[in-house]
Amino acid sequence: MVKNQRPDKYWNPKVAEVQSRKDKCKKFSNRWKLLNQIKHKYEQKRDNQTWDFQHKLSKKLVDNTRANTLIVGQLEIKHMAQSNTVPTSMRAGLKRATHNSGALGQFVQFLTYKSRRVGKRTIEFDERNSTKECWVYGKLHPMPIWKRIMSCDCGNVIARDKNSAIILMKRYLSQNAKWTGYREFLDNLRHTAKCKTKVSPPVGS
Repeated sequence: MVKNQRPDKYWNPKVAEVQSRKDKCKKFSNRWKLLNQIKHKYEQKRDNQTWDFQHKLSKKLVDNTRANTLIVGQLEIKHMAQSNTVPTSMRAGLKRATHNSGALGQFVQFLTYKSRRVGKRTIEFDERNSTKECWVYGKLHPMPIWKRIMSCDCGNVIARDKNSAIILMKRYLSQNAKWTGYREFLDNLRHTAKCKTKVSPPVGS
């Protein structure tokens, strides 16, 4: 698991504060121009720090991954902030974090071209319900954005991001790998899973 650095959390309040002061000035006045320069300077610092972090992280992921294929979730950014799982009070902040920065799409681009440069490939895969579906049992759980741990009836307790990564891998292997490879991946997971009971997936899942 990698902790995502968020320069925007530091710089966005500063940008907003300068913008507020700028809005009270006469347009194109000396003070307006000065505040406009300060605002652009803050935005540039924010974008440069995000760019630098993503470049370093994408290179680290590519260099430290033995597999020749990297799988990332195919995000529908424009729908993220409109989801019913997002509290109304959080939607404005989520919109700013996803739409304005373009950071998520930018990171995938970095990962893609760095992978290609060393003979690997990056694939975007459908991640719908990947945070809701228990990878052991297959049951869907309500997972609002603030809920970071999934707890299933089968005893599986796991961080939602780790569960999502496993689900993506399962989906990819089920469509692209040999059956033996897919079963080996699941068997290895089950040996490390801390479930109280071994529950078989529902019929037809």
